[in-house]
Formats: sequence, structure tokens, C-alpha cells
Amino acid sequence: MNRFLTLTAVAFVGVVICVGSAQAQNTIVKVNFQYAVKFVCGQSAEDHLQAVKGIYTTAVNVHNPGVFNAVFAEKIAIARPQEIAGPISKFRLSQLPSDAAFELTCEEFSSDTQTKFVTGFLVIESPVELDITAVYTARPSDGEVSTIDVETIASRKVRLTLSVEPGPQADISLVNSHGQLHFNVMGLEWQVQSTALSVFDLQGKIVYTSGNIQGAALNWNFTATNGRAVANGVYLAVITARGKLGQLITSTRKIAVSR
Repeated sequence: MNRFLTLTAVAFVGVVICVGSAQAQNTIVKVNFQYAVKFVCGQSAEDHLQAVKGIYTTAVNVHNPGVFNAVFAEKIAIARPQEIAGPISKFRLSQLPSDAAFELTCEEFSSDTQTKFVTGFLVIESPVELDITAVYTARPSDGEVSTIDVETIASRKVRLTLSVEPGPQADISLVNSHGQLHFNVMGLEWQVQSTALSVFDLQGKIVYTSGNIQGAALNWNFTATNGRAVANGVYLAVITARGKLGQLITSTRKIAVSR
């Protein structure tokens, strides 16, 4: 789940002035496309009813082919054998810059369960079309032979509106020093595992992206991805942080660059 924070920062050389507040709020997502991705994760025992004995993994890759930032909702529905409905997580928000991608693995799918083997569906609901691919791997518990299968997930057209509640909370500090903006993410009652930074201009075009970085700290030196200094103006900095137990927060900062 996400906690959206908006902060206005005017960045000069050697000084930053920050004005704003942080608060949790519901986010409205108007959904046009739904994706249901099957996942199979963990070690199945000999007498297991859901799969033959072996070790199973699933990796889901999500790509935004559009020209604008994509904000969408995702949830996990656990499947149980013998027609028993499993638990369903609350929706959480994710976002991807134009042409960017991320991967979801068994670590996220099984973070809320205590079993060694888990199956179910990752449900993604989005206002825009996404490219979603699932990679399935299986191997015997006592052997080296593995099998792999890749499946492209088709979308289902729907028309609905979601109100997504805020989830894990975090404090995000921003300091301008020696020509760089330093972002630091501190999870409140959870530990940050990786962070990513994407910077957009006000037309929605991506200017800079850091990719996923291990740890809670990020830096931006006011340059574009090609290494050139950005022009004076207003930019949106989107910080995404993930926790070890699948927590996810996204924070947006409005930054005015003036030299």
C-alpha cells in the first residue's frame, strides 16, 4: 500500500527550501483493464494436493508501454484446495514511469502466509494497458533438472473505480547539499530494502530514473539520464520504496530547480 506525500521544494545551489506536509489519504483509481496472474511458490510435499513434489517459483514482470506515468492497484488472492477460499489482501498502489518495468517474486506473494507452499492470483487493475509476463520455474526437490515456462497475461476490460487505502507509512527526508538532492526513506515499523527514483517534467516525460537501489538512500544531481544538466523549471520526483515483507510506498515531491 502507498502513503502519498507531496512536498514542494525550491532548489538552489547549496540550499533547499521545503514547504508542505505529509498525510495519509485514500487514492482513487479508475480501472479500465484487469489482469489475473497465477502464481505457484515454495516447496510441495509428496502428499500435497495442489502440485507434485518439487520446488516452484514464479516471477511476474510488469512493463508500462505508455508515454505517461502509470498508477495502478494490485492485490493477492491466496488459493486453498478442496474449494476453500483463501485470504485476499487489500489493494495497494504501484506506479511505473513510461517504458519502465519491475518484477514481483514469491517473496511478495508469500509474505503474509506461514506455509511452505502457496498458490493463488496476483490481480492488477489499471487505467491503462500494461505488458505483464509470468515466468514459472519448477524442479524436483532432489534433482538438478528444471523446467521453465513463460506466459503473457492477457487483459480483461472492466469499468470500475477503486478507493485504495493508505498502507505502510514512511518518513522521507530531502536535503540539498553540494549540488545534489539527498533522499532518505525511513519506514515506520518496517525496514526499507530497496528504493528507486524517477523524475518527470510537468508534461509527464521522464527526465531521470535511478533504477532499483539497495538501501534507503537516493541522490539526484539535477541531471537527466543522459548526464546533461536539467533546465531550470518544475519537476516531479517519484520515490518508490519496498520492504522485506512486501511493503510498498510511493512518495511524490514537486521540485523547482533554479540556478
